[in-house]
Amino acid sequence: MTTARSRPALRLAVASGVDLATAIDAFLSQPDLAPTTCAKYRQTLTIVEDELGDAPVTGAGLAGVVAQRWHHASPATWNRHIATVRSFARNCERTRILTIDGDVELQRRAEKHDHTRSIPLASLQRLWERRDIDLRERTLWRLLYETAARADEVLRLNVEDLDIPAKRARTRCDMTSWSISVRPPAA
Repeated sequence: MTTARSRPALRLAVASGVDLATAIDAFLSQPDLAPTTCAKYRQTLTIVEDELGDAPVTGAGLAGVVAQRWHHASPATWNRHIATVRSFARNCERTRILTIDGDVELQRRAEKHDHTRSIPLASLQRLWERRDIDLRERTLWRLLYETAARADEVLRLNVEDLDIPAKRARTRCDMTSWSISVRPPAA
C-alpha cells in the first residue's frame, strides 16, 4: 500500500506559457489518482478555472475564489475544496508546470464528529420487554429499529398502508413513495 509520502511525483518539464487549464489537466492525469478523487478534484478546479479566467494564478487568487464561491459551505465541503486547491498548488510547485505566486492562505473549518454509538441489541431487547413502558412506544421503537425507517414515515402510516402477510408497508414522503419491510425476528 502506498502512502501520500511514498507516491512517485509526476515529472513534467517546466513549460513556458502553460495556462491554468493545461496545469489542471496535468494534475488530474496523475496515474495514482483514484477516479472518484479525480472527479471531485475536476469539479472544484473547473470552477476555479472559470472564476479566474485569464487572470494570473496566485495563491491569493486561488484563495479568493474558494472563499467567494464556497463561503457558505459546510465545514466538510469547505475543507475538501481547500484541500483540492492546496494539493493542486503544491503539485504545480513540485512539478514546476505552473508558477503560483504566494500561498493559498485559507483556514480549515472545524468539523463536528458524531461520537454516538449504537445501542447493543441485548440492551434494546431488554428495553422492548419492559412492562413499565407503554406498548405503543415499545412497538414504535422496535419498528424503527427493524425497518430502519424514519420516525416521520412510520408515524404517518395508516392501517390501509399495511400489507401484514408480506410484512411490508407503503409510505409517502413528499412526492416519493417508499416501501418499508420488517425483518423476521432472529431465531
